[in-house]
This record gives sequence, structure tokens and C-alpha cells, in this order.
Amino acid sequence: MTRVYAVSNTHIDPVWLWRLREGIWVVRNTVRKVLEVVNRSKAVFAMSSAIMYEWLKEIEPRLFDEVLSVVNEGRWEIVGGWIVEPDCNLPCGESYVRHALYGQMILEKLTGRRAVVAYNIDSFGHNAMLPQILAKSGFKYYVFMRPKEEEMHLPLVFWWESPDGSRILAYRAPYSPVVFGDELRRHLDKMLKEYGREHDLMLLLYGRGDHGGGPSLEDVKILEEVCRDYGVEVVHSTIEEYFKELLKSRKFFPVVKGELQHHARGCYSAYSEIKALNRKTEHMLLAAERVASICYSLFGEKYPEEDLRRAWKLLLFSQFHDSLAGTCIPEAYEDIRAVIYEALNKAREIVDIYTQKISSKINLEGSEVYLVVFNLTPFNLKYPVEVEPAWTPDKVLLLEDKAVDYQFVETSAAAGTTRAVFVADLPSLGYRVYRVVLGESPVKSEEAPKKLEIENEFFKLKISEKTGYIEYLYDKKHGVQVFSQQAAVPVVVKDESDTWSHEVDAYTEEEGCFTLSSVELIENGPVRSRIRAMYTYGESKLIQDFILYRNLDFIEVRVQVDWREKHRLLRLVFPINVFNPVVTYEISYGTIVRESNGEEEPGQRWIDVSGEVASLVEKRTYGVTIINDSKYSYSVKGSELRLTVLRSPAYAHRAPHEVRPGQKYLDQGLHEFKYLIFPHRGSWKEHCGKIFSLSEAIVLEPIYVVEVPHRGELDKVGSFLKVSPENVVATVLKKCEKSGELVVRFYEVAGKETKATLKLSNREYSVKIDPYEIKTLKIDLKRGKVTEVNLLEE
Repeated sequence: MTRVYAVSNTHIDPVWLWRLREGIWVVRNTVRKVLEVVNRSKAVFAMSSAIMYEWLKEIEPRLFDEVLSVVNEGRWEIVGGWIVEPDCNLPCGESYVRHALYGQMILEKLTGRRAVVAYNIDSFGHNAMLPQILAKSGFKYYVFMRPKEEEMHLPLVFWWESPDGSRILAYRAPYSPVVFGDELRRHLDKMLKEYGREHDLMLLLYGRGDHGGGPSLEDVKILEEVCRDYGVEVVHSTIEEYFKELLKSRKFFPVVKGELQHHARGCYSAYSEIKALNRKTEHMLLAAERVASICYSLFGEKYPEEDLRRAWKLLLFSQFHDSLAGTCIPEAYEDIRAVIYEALNKAREIVDIYTQKISSKINLEGSEVYLVVFNLTPFNLKYPVEVEPAWTPDKVLLLEDKAVDYQFVETSAAAGTTRAVFVADLPSLGYRVYRVVLGESPVKSEEAPKKLEIENEFFKLKISEKTGYIEYLYDKKHGVQVFSQQAAVPVVVKDESDTWSHEVDAYTEEEGCFTLSSVELIENGPVRSRIRAMYTYGESKLIQDFILYRNLDFIEVRVQVDWREKHRLLRLVFPINVFNPVVTYEISYGTIVRESNGEEEPGQRWIDVSGEVASLVEKRTYGVTIINDSKYSYSVKGSELRLTVLRSPAYAHRAPHEVRPGQKYLDQGLHEFKYLIFPHRGSWKEHCGKIFSLSEAIVLEPIYVVEVPHRGELDKVGSFLKVSPENVVATVLKKCEKSGELVVRFYEVAGKETKATLKLSNREYSVKIDPYEIKTLKIDLKRGKVTEVNLLEE
């Protein structure tokens, strides 16, 4: 006999078409209504989002106790186990780990239990690394709804497998889980007709949602009536019970590998500010943990765990799928910005305090002024550093008594400050000391060439006098023209879709390009040359500064956009000079290869297009990696790479509704971001250490502290964490949540079983890591003991 496992639920958006304070009272009011239904019927209820249980406990402890009572009776199921139901494409890999770590900590503290059902019912697609993250966080099952069947064909229930082989049993709700009344009747009727013959066990989710609500007594009556009419059994149950019964009755489930996509592709680019803040805050929190861990483990300083935990929870809340996707109303974003800025500012404060705790302990004897330059990333790094020193050209910057080239460059202020740039060679998660002394300055002014062509030992870069785009970029070392046509072209695309870009796969209606207003060489010195191109389009203005450093093998581009267009999309276009391209995207704690079909795709900090390039004597593998500090949306058509910069639909506009006169539009006004162009011979995997180090550094640039002479216990150069070889990427150094050990996390990116070496302070450890594995170690430095743990640090 067919059985329908009926689970009432509600979907509560804490922010969306309303502000946060309304979201909080919606939680309270919904819980009150649900308790009444549960207590007067056989209904069983499920609710996700640990933050909502925390709100309930803080605001209405008695109401929370009533919830706890029905939880203990098995009539209320705690699902999700994460802080909220976040966007499942855009946060970095570590954010998903922290959703589980802190979400389960909250639930265990409040209720004495953890969720075993991961639950992201409304998120807009799911990245390929989630099965491993979920499995290593203790979850057994996954429930979601998007992409829908017309967007991606999937079995009803399947093993979802990530690239490392980790699996979790997943259920895709075939229809909306927030149905009630007559819609519930139609929904259940359709489900039984379409799936009843193939599936003798089915899961039904029902109840009002988005703005809360949950089930009603009438809903319970309707589902029992429909099931009776069809002759099927209703089991009021938990989602966990459904999965357990399913595993008992079936031995085989199909396997689905990789990502679950696509839904609402416009959400990869909508609302640039909140996306940039997300990436900056993620990186700054990881940096804060790293430097605090150094001071805690080496100097016995107090680890700021409560501040860090609160900052992470604020960031994780801001990653709610409508928030980070860019689909909320303007008033809601006032709340979201306040939340994320609090997290960012706390992280910055910790970085500032704890780096200066370190610099204060460096032995700096003599009479000079010192620059202590910190590398906050867990990679060896050769990268430009801009400082605003109290020195003039009669001073010399020294490293171990050898003069270092530096160059005075433009400042942010109109007057009163000077800024100098030099290239620092910094150890992994460490620092290096530079001295500033009186002497003959190495700074030499150079006569600017008349042509808009600059070069270093690696590249020759020409900017077109007519268009201001890259006319050519020539790789001198490998004899390759990097681009097949003009590149870094700012293209405007007509985009009449709604905020989500529902039912849009690609943005194809190119309307025009920004046209050149002026182009000039504004810097030409011993450290770098810089060409500035200024453009206009309609009421919008754009600046690109193309920067080539004397001894660095990448091109830096700084972009400023004053965007005034509506229902338009801005992208930068790079025609890569390869054929048979392979397109690789960085995703959360991994990478993925996708087709070059022109469709809009989500990615993290970088995208690579590699293929064959023809020379006179041979075909060679060659590629270009574009790395950026704040964007998440890309497309590739053939060998043409496009970085989506901005989209400007109306706020929270959903088709087929018309945009009202006076409605506000997204991304209007001033935007700034940076990207790097890294050409390379061979596959990106041969350069993964460089690519990941630059991806960290562009967001988490080196910082410096000015010190006067003092005694200390540390040398003038120090490194506290290094993981090798380069296909093993380190991310986390923190104190364990429940004990005094340190936690280190790293992952493998090239698909190779590897013996990884971890250097932590003055100790060295070796460990095997499997292809694409996320590995977490708990380290007791005092005893030299290393324990492999899961993502919950257990």
C-alpha cells in the first residue's frame, strides 16, 4: 500500500519583502499558530534555521519551552542545522562549514539535539562540494526544491555525490513545499497521479510559507481526505522517519554527481555591494582567526572566541538566500548592511590588534623606522604593497641592507599625504621587516614613452589609442599573443528580466560598448607602469587602470564604474587566444569544469580558460586565469570569457508584474573592484599555488605596521603556517571551539592523492589527503599530537 509521509512546515524568510524586525515577529507568531495545530491534530511539524530558535529562546522563553516539549514528544522536527537557509552557490566553502558548526552548536545548546536532515528548500541551486561538507558535518539527508524539474531532470530521491566520492541521500520536492487549502488538494492529487505508481513511499511537505504561517487544521483535514479517496495511507511523520523507512524498503538509489543547477541566474550578479561585502568579510574573519591563533598559541594571549563566533553568526545570517542573492527590498538591505558591517568591523579590529601584538614582539634594534609587512594568507606571496609613509625621496627602503625599489604614486587625498608602492616577498602567513633609513633614494623618474605600450620581463601590453581596450597582450617568455582580439571590453547588454532573471539562461542582447573619453600613461617608474582609460556609455562612466609591475607575472586592473543604466547588464569581455577550450571555475572548496556555451554561471574568485594555442612548430596548452575581488557571475562562449560586473533590474521585481514608476533600481551609482589577468603555459593545475595565492591576496592584501626600535623575541622574518605541495590549499587556522587545541583545515584541488606537509610554527606534520578531499586536523602543540576530525571538530 502506498504511504504518504506528511510533514507540515513553513518557510520563513527572515528578510525579503520585509525588514528584519518583521521577520522576527513572523517567527514568533508562526510558532504560536503551529503549536495550536500540532496540539489539536496528528500533524508533525518541521522547522529549519538555528537563528530562529535562538530568537525564540531570547524573546519568549515560555513559548520556546512549549516548542521543546513537542520536540521531545517527536511532533516537532528540527531540520536544517545551519544558521539560516543560505544561498548555496555564493558563500565560500568555509562559510558552509561554519553554518553547520555554529548552527548545530546553537541547536545542541538549546534543545540537546542536532539536526540530521539538511534543509535548503528555497535556495537557488546547490554547488558540487556540498555533499562532502554535509557528510563531514554529520548530516545524513538533504531536502531541497530548486532547480525544478524543467530546469534539471533529477530522480525524486538519489545519492548526491561530490567529486571526492562523499554521498548524502537527497530528496527534491517535486512541487512547492508551501501549499495549503485548495492548492494543497490539487498538489497532492497531482503528486499521487505522477509519482504514485513508481513510488510506494512519498514525502509531502505542506503549510503556508515565505512570510511564515505553517499548517492549519483545515490543511490536515484536506490531506487526510485526499489520501483516503486515493486509498493511500497517511503517516504524520518527521522527514528523518521518511528517509529511514525508504532505506529499509529500497536497496538501490540512482547516483547524481556534481552540482544541482540552475535557477535564477541573475542572482549571481544582482546587488554588487552586498556580494563584495560578503567576500571581504569572509576573508577578514579567516585572517582574524589566523592572527589570533598565532598570538594564542605562541604568546598565551586570550583568543577572542566570543567576538569571532558572534561575527561569524552575523555574516552567516547575511548569507540568507534572498539577502546574498540580491532580491530583497531596499529597506531590508539597510538591516543586512548593518549586520555584515558589524561582522567586518569586528574582524578588522581583531586583525589590527593581533598583528600589532606580533609586531611588538619582533626584535628591532637600532635607530631606524621599520615597516613590518604582514601576509595574512596561508601562501608564500610576492605582491605589491602600498604604504603611506612619513618619508621623502631622501629615504631608502632596505631589506637585509639591500635597497628595495619603491615608487611614489597617487594618493586618495588631494593633499597632505604621500603614498609609495613596492613589491614585497612575504612568507606564508607571516611577516617580513623592512628598514627605512637616510640615504640616496633608489627612486628614479623615467620619461614616459609616447606610445601606450608598457612592458616588463614577462609581458608587453598595448592599450588602444582609439578604444582604450587592450589592443594586445604579448607573452614574451612563451611567444604567445594572449588575446585573439581587443580585450577588457566593457559591453552593455539589454536585460529586461526580473531581479532573479527567471527563465533566463544567457544574456545575449548586446546593446553597445563603452566608448573612450581619454587614455594616458599616468605612472612609469621603477616598480610599475599604469595606463588609465576613461569611457562613457549613456549617463554612465567607467575607468580602467591597467597596471604592469616590473617583476610580477600578472596584470592588475582597477575598475571604477559610475553606473546609471536601468534594465542593463555590464560585462567585461576577454577573447582568449586558444581553441578547444576547457573552462574551469573556482567553487566553494573546489573547482568545476563547465561547457563554454555562453550561459551565465556562478563562480568564486577565479575562472580559467585553457586550450591549445598554435605556434609555428607545435600546438601547446595555454590559458588565462581571471581573478577578481568581488564578483561571482561569469559566462564563456567558445573561447570568449565574460566577467559580469553589474546588473540593474528593479529591486525585488518579479515578472510578470510591471515595474512601477518611481521604483528603485539595483546597483545605481559608484562601484570599485579589481581583477588580475594571469596568463600561463599549461593547465591551471600546473599553477594552482599561484592562482590560489593571488585569489587570496586580491581580497586580503598585505598590511603593514610602522614600528620604532624595541627589543623582542621574534626574528625579522617569520612564518606561522605553510601547507605544501601547491595542490593542497590551506584555509583555516583557529582555536577549537570546545578545547584548547588548534584546528587547521585544507583541501586538495588538482584531483591527486597527495602527501601533504604542514608546517605550523616550528613543527612539521605529514598527512595523506585524497583527491578533492577537505581535511581537518586538530593539533595539540604542547604534546605534538595530531588528530583528524570532522568539520564539527570532533
